[in-house]
Amino acid sequence: MSTPEIQAEGAVVVNVCAKKVVAPKGAIAYNVVDTSEQGLVLKENEVRVGVFTTDIKRSYFEMRSDSAEIDGGKVFKEKVCSNPYSFQEVYDLNQGTDVVGCAAASGRAFQARAAQLGLLLNQS
Repeated sequence: MSTPEIQAEGAVVVNVCAKKVVAPKGAIAYNVVDTSEQGLVLKENEVRVGVFTTDIKRSYFEMRSDSAEIDGGKVFKEKVCSNPYSFQEVYDLNQGTDVVGCAAASGRAFQARAAQLGLLLNQS
């Protein structure tokens, strides 16, 4: 994670780069590169996942959910939380994906945002 400011309690925050991270109880953030001025501000039990692709038209998007209110298995084929896709559509989109290419895109985005924030990242 790379941020100059974090407020987190009882949350899971992995591979996130943002101006600020606020993650209350039950919040989960994974693989998110937030470019907003306010930073990544999650609600209690909110789940936010960044998805990187090698498709230029949709190279990065985020999926949201609420672990207390939404059973992903039951709504797998529905768009929830104003997501651009259903979980099924993301699953389908990932079939045959160049995982190395997606990881490289993620790394570039993470590094670029960290540089904007004036954060020095360990390259090892």
